[in-house]
Amino acid sequence: MAHPLTVTCSDVGMLVRGHADDRLDLLFDGRLLWSFLPGREGRPGGDGGYLVPWPRAIRPRLHGVASVVVTSPGTGARVDCGEVTFGRGGGRVDLRDEDGFPLVVDKGGRLERAFATLGPEEKALLLDGVRRTLEVLDRHGLPAFLAKGCLLGAVRQGRLIDHDVDADVAYLSARHQPFDVILESLRLERRFQRLGWRTRRMTAGFFKVFPPRADGVEPAIDVFAAFRHDGHLYVLPNVRAPLDEDVVLPLSTVTVEGVTLPAPADVGALLEATYGPGWRVPDPTFKFRPPVKTKRTLGGWMRGTRRNLRYWDETYALQAGSSPRDPARFADWVAEREGGGAVLEVGCGDGRDAVHLAAQGFTVHATDYSESALALAREHALEAGLDTVRFERLNLHDLRHVLVKGALAVRTTAPTVVYARNVVDAVDRAARRNLVRLARTVLQPSGGRLYLEHHTERPRPGLGGPWVHVPAEELVAEVQAAGFVVEHLEVGRGLQEEPRAEACGHRLVAAVPAR
Repeated sequence: MAHPLTVTCSDVGMLVRGHADDRLDLLFDGRLLWSFLPGREGRPGGDGGYLVPWPRAIRPRLHGVASVVVTSPGTGARVDCGEVTFGRGGGRVDLRDEDGFPLVVDKGGRLERAFATLGPEEKALLLDGVRRTLEVLDRHGLPAFLAKGCLLGAVRQGRLIDHDVDADVAYLSARHQPFDVILESLRLERRFQRLGWRTRRMTAGFFKVFPPRADGVEPAIDVFAAFRHDGHLYVLPNVRAPLDEDVVLPLSTVTVEGVTLPAPADVGALLEATYGPGWRVPDPTFKFRPPVKTKRTLGGWMRGTRRNLRYWDETYALQAGSSPRDPARFADWVAEREGGGAVLEVGCGDGRDAVHLAAQGFTVHATDYSESALALAREHALEAGLDTVRFERLNLHDLRHVLVKGALAVRTTAPTVVYARNVVDAVDRAARRNLVRLARTVLQPSGGRLYLEHHTERPRPGLGGPWVHVPAEELVAEVQAAGFVVEHLEVGRGLQEEPRAEACGHRLVAAVPAR
């Protein structure tokens, strides 16, 4: 027998009992904020329920009072949690944008303004931007059409989907090799720029355009490449299906919000390839879950693996103006042991350790996965009056990126020290091995040392983030297998300041014999 729906709120999240696999809608002050599946977004909690953490995007703003209601659209169940006080309390919880419009948590976990909040004039402006984008692509000789959520809403309801947040178009390339598709996408972006449009590159085959207007409003439009390769149709960023070109050509039309726009020839086939066979049924909880082969193929061609990148970008974006300036104790410890030299820091975060080491006379090349982190790090270096620290992006999840960056570091910086704090327990095993591989590559010419510090205990419930458990003996074995000799190993409490001060820390120093 199914349990009735019950919900208990706290600062951590919601303890939901019953309806684990049903879509639930979370409303704050009568407005839809988030649609979720307790069994997917949560983890087993007390009394057979699921603890569903608050979406990361809203946590910094979750202070004040809100009327909280959770409903089950499928069963009609409704739980009124009443007036709930969060965080520091105070006034009402404010989840609006700078113009006062309510925000929702989108399928990617971001706070965005949904189409449901747009008035008729704003929808007309957005669709005019879509039309203009399609016209530019058409003038370039590319069959372009409405795609993804915009196409789905047009076919299903003849209007924009209420919970959707962005407009999407795609074009079918005549190119069949990924490299040629990438070059074409880059040329297209430059074409829009020459027309005076702002753009933002997202992946090698996907960019955003911002159609300019006299009133200064620039709606954002996603422009995706589609192409045929080896018997499959690819539509960026996540569709791979055994479909022929006649699914797209000749173009048809659909009408959305009274505006007629180009569409694929077989919209049903393309939407099924994108959203699955249940595409006709509205599902605000939908998340793209492409097969592993599709992710690896398109990731390798178009962007490399970007595991947890959004988490880190959001983490450091939220720290702007409030991140700590003092270095970690580990940085002082390494500086005392080494005395000087050239440091390659992996995972520099906000840059405080890199800045400190540079101030101690080290030559520092600091790298991080997140552009938000690197922006903070450059700001810290500027404040400290240090213009000698070199900051650069490094993706440990992409072996090709690691190999190229390692080779360049040997030729330019010639590191004698590789320094990584709180990185080992923040990446998966493949990325961890890439870190060790990178360290061996850059340190072998000098016979330098690898310095690692990380947490060794399992992350406590409720912490959030991508933290993983890495036993000290497992890391030692991986380092030794790569040819390092462990010179120092220390495990104990009190080594770490953050983000888990109570956890057991692990310090490892290893050297690689010089060639």
